[in-house]
Amino acid sequence: MYHFINLSHKYAMRIWIATIWLGVLLLLLAASNYLINMDVYSNALNIKSVVSASLSGTILLYLLAGWQPVKSVKWISIIQVLIVFLLLFVVLAEVLIFQFSGEAFGKQTFMHFEPQALWIGFAIQPFKYCAVVFSLLALSVLLVKYTRYKMSRNKGWIAVLSLIIFLSFHYGIAPGRLVNNYVQYVNYMDTEHKSASQISHLESFGVRPVNTDVDGINAVVEGVPKNLIIIYLESFSLEFSESNQYPELTPNINQLKQRYGNFKNYQSTANFTMQGIISSLCGLVPKMVARNNIIESQIPYLKLPCLTDVLNHLGYHQEFVGGARKSFSNKEGFLKAKKYDRVFGWLDYAKDKSYTTNDWGLQDSDLFDFAWQRIIELRQKNQPFHISMLTLSTHLNGNPDPVCPKYDEAGNHHKFIQGIHCADYLLGKFIQQLSDNNVLSDTAVLITSDHGVFNVPLIKDYFGKDFNRNQLLGILIDDFQFDLGKPIALYDVAPLLLAALDVKTNVSFINGLVPNEVDQNRFILRENILNGDRVFSGDCPEYEYITLPINPCENEWLLESSWRYAHNFTQQRRGLNLNKNIQVQTDELGRVSLKINDEEQTNGMMIEGYPLSEAARKRYSHLHVLELDMKQQQFISKHSFRIDDRYIYPFINLLKGEARREQMLFIFAEQGKFIDSIDLWKRELIDLGFKEFHFPDQPFFSIVYKKDGWVKQKTFTFEQEKGMILEVKGVDSINWDEASYLTSE
Repeated sequence: MYHFINLSHKYAMRIWIATIWLGVLLLLLAASNYLINMDVYSNALNIKSVVSASLSGTILLYLLAGWQPVKSVKWISIIQVLIVFLLLFVVLAEVLIFQFSGEAFGKQTFMHFEPQALWIGFAIQPFKYCAVVFSLLALSVLLVKYTRYKMSRNKGWIAVLSLIIFLSFHYGIAPGRLVNNYVQYVNYMDTEHKSASQISHLESFGVRPVNTDVDGINAVVEGVPKNLIIIYLESFSLEFSESNQYPELTPNINQLKQRYGNFKNYQSTANFTMQGIISSLCGLVPKMVARNNIIESQIPYLKLPCLTDVLNHLGYHQEFVGGARKSFSNKEGFLKAKKYDRVFGWLDYAKDKSYTTNDWGLQDSDLFDFAWQRIIELRQKNQPFHISMLTLSTHLNGNPDPVCPKYDEAGNHHKFIQGIHCADYLLGKFIQQLSDNNVLSDTAVLITSDHGVFNVPLIKDYFGKDFNRNQLLGILIDDFQFDLGKPIALYDVAPLLLAALDVKTNVSFINGLVPNEVDQNRFILRENILNGDRVFSGDCPEYEYITLPINPCENEWLLESSWRYAHNFTQQRRGLNLNKNIQVQTDELGRVSLKINDEEQTNGMMIEGYPLSEAARKRYSHLHVLELDMKQQQFISKHSFRIDDRYIYPFINLLKGEARREQMLFIFAEQGKFIDSIDLWKRELIDLGFKEFHFPDQPFFSIVYKKDGWVKQKTFTFEQEKGMILEVKGVDSINWDEASYLTSE
C-alpha cells in the first residue's frame, strides 16, 4: 500500500512538473505573440518563428534544468537555477520594457541600459517588479529541483535537433531577439564617413552639407540681443490640447495657442529626450551612440555648429535646468561641450530626505520656481542669456506634481492624464509670471515637446489607435512672423530661433531649415520607427540615387548618409606624444593637474559611470586612473575612485584586469575636504607593490605599464608636499627594467 501511494505521488509530481513546463512554453508563446499583435518587430517576427523557437527553447531549457552530472555538485544546480531565471526574466522584461517605452529590445533600450534607468523602472511599480522577480526565482528553483533525468543517446539527439531549430528560428524568442538586436546595435554604433560632395545631391531629401564647423562661426545680431528661454515639455503631443475626449485638459496652452499661434504641422525627429535636445539644438536627426561612460573627446558632434555654439560666439550666458540627474544619458557632458555655462540636475538642488520626488527627481513646480530665480539673477547682468528647461510631469507613466489641481475633482483619471493637466497649469503660471514682470519684452520663449509620445498601450488606451504620436506642440512667444502652417520638424528649431533672435550667421544645418526656406511639400527625414516602419540589417540593398516616394530602405539609406557626413564633426582624438614632458602639479587645496602635450587631462573623469562633479572633487578625496591605449596613443577611459573602503576593490580589479592590448595607466591621488578611510587603501596598495603610497601625507603619482602579461609600476615622489611641479621627461625616459612588478596575489 505504501509503495502504491509513493508511486502515485511520483506520478502526480511528474504530471505537476509537466504542467509547469507546459506553462513555460505557453508563457514564451504568449509573450512573443503579444509583441506580434502590437507590431513591435514588424515582419521580422512571425508565428512560424515564434512556435519553432518557443518549442525548441522550452525543450533545451528542460534538458538544461534537469541535467544531472555523474558526480553531484551543488554549484551546478545554482548555475542551472540562474540560467533558467535569467532566460525567463528576459522574456518578461521584453514585454515590460515595451509597455514602458514603446520599444522592446531596440537601440533606445540598449542606449538607456544604465543603473538609473533600471532604478526608475523599479521605482514606478516596485511591488509589481519584486513580485515578478521572486516568482520567477521560485519557479526556477522548483523546475531545477524537480526536473531530473538521466542523459541518454536519445535525449542527446533531441538536444542537438532542438538546438539546430532554435538557432534557425532564434528571433522567435526573447533571448534570441536580445542577442540578435544587441549585435545590430553594436554594428549600428560603427559609423564610417561621407564627404560633403557625397551628400550634396541629397538636398531635395533634406540632407545637405553645412557651411562651416564650430571654428569658423561668424555671427552678428542686428539690433539689441534678445534673451531666449526654451521650455521642453516631456513627451508632449499637440493632440493633448485638441482632445475631444478630455475637454479643458490644457486650458492654459489653448489660451497661448489663441494668443500667439502654434506650429500646425510640427513633427518629431527623435525617439527620446537627448536625441530630441540634440536634434533641436544642432539641426539634424542625431545618431545616438553615446552613453554615460564616455569622455569629452568622444561626445558626438563637438565640431558641428549648433544653436548654442552660435549664441556662445555672440556672448550669451547659457544654462540648462532639468529635474532629473544630469548625468543620465551623459546630458551634462554633451551640454557643457555645447557651451552651456551651467547645467542643473537633481543633485544640484540639495533637497533633504523628506522631499517628495517624482519618478525622476525634482517636482516641476520647483523646477519652474528655480528657473525663475535664475532668470531674475541673469536679468541683472549686462549680458544676454539663454535658459533651457526640461519638465517631467508628462514622462510616462505620468508624474503630476502634488501642488497641481486635479483634472477632475474626484481625481479618477490616470496619472498621465493628471500629468498633462499639471504641465499645462505650471506652464501657464510661469508664462504669466514672465509677462507680469515684463520679461517677454526682451525675451523670446519657445515652448516645444522634446520628442513625440512613446508608442505604448497606455496612449492607445486613453487617446485611441489613431493618435498621432509624432505631432508636437510648438509655440513661439515672440514678434517673429512666419507661416505657421508649414511642415517643420524638431531639427528646424535652431535655424528658426536664430532667425527669431535676428542673428545673421554663416552657420547652416544638415537637416534644419529657416521657415521661409521650407517647401509646403517637404520630405521630413526621421528614423523608420517613428514612421511605423522597421528595417533590419541585411534587408536593404545599396543605393547610389533614390527618387520620391521614399520607402523604408531608402529612408534608412538617407539617414545613414546624413549620419556618416555628421560623423566628420565628431572630434577625432589625436594621439598623445608621450615623449614630451608629463607634468603633475598640486595646488594649496590639494587639487591635481595632470598635463600631457601641454593639455589638461583631468577633465571628464567618471565615477561609477557618471561624470565626477566639481563639488565631489572638492568634498572627497579620490584616486584617479587614466587608461591609455599605447597603440592608438589615446585615453580609452578616465576612472575616479573615492578613497573609502567600498571603492578599493573595484580599483584593484581595474588594476589587475587582463589587458586586451598594451596599456599604460596614469594614477594619481587628489585630496578633498574629507577622507573617509585611508588605512585599507594603504595596506592594499603597499601589498600590491606601491611602496611609496603615503597619501595624504605626500602627493602620489604612478605610471603602470601592462604589456605581454606583465604589469610594472613606477611611482614618482614630490620634493614638496604641495605646489611642486613634477616633470617626467616622457615615458621613454623611464627604465622599466628597474621598475617594480605589481603582485598578482
